[in-house]
Amino acid sequence: MAYTRKQKEAILHHLRTERNKIAKRNEELKKKLAGQTYQRVMRRLNGVSVTLWDVKLKDIFQVERSQKLVAKTLLKDVQDMKRKLQHDIKRNGTHK
Repeated sequence: MAYTRKQKEAILHHLRTERNKIAKRNEELKKKLAGQTYQRVMRRLNGVSVTLWDVKLKDIFQVERSQKLVAKTLLKDVQDMKRKLQHDIKRNGTHK
């Protein structure tokens, strides 16, 4: 079945219009999902105690290697580990 030039243009116009509608819908969905993800991340970050903001992950991992992590004592454990490390450095001149 052969299409006339006018029919081809009408089909192309319709397909472009549909493509644009789908692209717009996808963009809106992307923005909505990004906003929801941002809110989830911010909610979780705001749940972190202010006292833990300056604690480095490497220090947490170091404590985790030697004992099970407990949220209530995490800051104290990290500080104790740092104190012990400083004490060892002063005593031996090097660290492990």
